[in-house]
Amino acid sequence: MTKGLHVGDRPRVTVLASLNLDLAVTTPRLPAEGETLLGSSLVSSRGGKGGNQAVALARLGVPTAVIGCLGDDDAGARYLEALVGEHLDVAHVRTAHGAPTGTALITVDGSGANTIVVVPGANALLGAADVTDASRTIAASRVVLAQLETPVAPTTRAFELARSHDVITVLNPAPSVDGLDELLALTDVVVPNEPEFAGLVGCTPNTDDELRHACARLFEHGVSWVVVTQGAAGCVVIGPESIHRVPALRADAVDTTAAGDAFVAGLVAVIAETQRLDEETIVAGARRGSAVAALSVRRRGAQTSLPTSSEVGAVLRDDAR
Repeated sequence: MTKGLHVGDRPRVTVLASLNLDLAVTTPRLPAEGETLLGSSLVSSRGGKGGNQAVALARLGVPTAVIGCLGDDDAGARYLEALVGEHLDVAHVRTAHGAPTGTALITVDGSGANTIVVVPGANALLGAADVTDASRTIAASRVVLAQLETPVAPTTRAFELARSHDVITVLNPAPSVDGLDELLALTDVVVPNEPEFAGLVGCTPNTDDELRHACARLFEHGVSWVVVTQGAAGCVVIGPESIHRVPALRADAVDTTAAGDAFVAGLVAVIAETQRLDEETIVAGARRGSAVAALSVRRRGAQTSLPTSSEVGAVLRDDAR
């Protein structure tokens, strides 16, 4: 199996990735507890937060490597082939014999809102040894990006290796899990949505002062920036001494499944390009992320919704007029 990258490319970003088969059903509205609804369509596609973010980065023109674990099944074989087709480095994507590929069950309503339940499958078998095998790839990267759909132990190991080689670390803490102190101490940028942020800090801040106070513990851990995504309201970029609110670009949403992953990819693309963590870079990254997310919500599906670099550039130019 070829690596997938174009000849001469070295990964700028390494993604510790969850790789899932998405089963998405469209309904008029999200069902209430105990309620049965009729769906209008069922679509099977490739997803997983890490997989989505890796594909989004590749489409933005960022050379990207993937560390992940697929099942020994048809879904896994097709996913690996698709990653190669996206020009991703898959040298460290392992097939777990006897395990199923991870699966996400997604319900999308008429407004594009969604609920997601993930069964990890092979993702749960990703281990520290997989990360150690990829140590040279991590050391050569500019950014290591991770989520929490894979086990925390290999993610922590990846961030340890990144720190030892002065590689920037970005954590999308989704889904919310407990016991992240060790991982946060190795993280430069944290990118949660509002529920995930509340889980991290133990409260739901409403004012700028409350935001600063809530982030204080994260900054004490060594985190440099917190970027909280807020859906249609945009995002807020919080540093130890500053707060910036970045509005979302207007979009008629049909499916928000990959919006958060698209945003993360846009942000990380700018960080990887500049190799800096200054205020200007993070705010510019948030603006790029907002553009990538705005394009993604206009299309159905996860990876099928992710835009190219030229599409994002056109949206940003239109927004600047």
